[in-house]
Amino acid sequence: MRTITNILYIASIYFMLSCKESSTEYKTESFIKTLWTLESFEISGKINNPPEGQRYNIAFLENGTFSGQSDCNEINGYYTINSEYLLTIDSIVTTEKYCGTESLGDNYFKALRVAKSYELSENKLFIHYGIDSKLNFIVE
Repeated sequence: MRTITNILYIASIYFMLSCKESSTEYKTESFIKTLWTLESFEISGKINNPPEGQRYNIAFLENGTFSGQSDCNEINGYYTINSEYLLTIDSIVTTEKYCGTESLGDNYFKALRVAKSYELSENKLFIHYGIDSKLNFIVE
């Protein structure tokens, strides 16, 4: 079963990298050339830090794709910047390892799927995904 999952995962990455282009007009160098590590979830104004030992990160590439980690799983997909700060993340694929009951992987995955906008501030990236809700990243 693991072999099939790995083959599907590799095939999906190949497909993503070969099929879609994204406008680079609004991308800044610091946005696309950085590994962003999740510092906290902010949900309705309340800050939640990932548990010790869990890792969440994301890196955006110039070709409109991204890759990252969601606890014990890898994630990949597409993103589009429609205007200066409007962000859409879609076609997310992920490995499907069980990371334990304390994992925030599903929350991270869901937040990325409904991303609306982003902002950069010095060495921080904020991805807004709901009312008073955002993912707070720092430079790795």
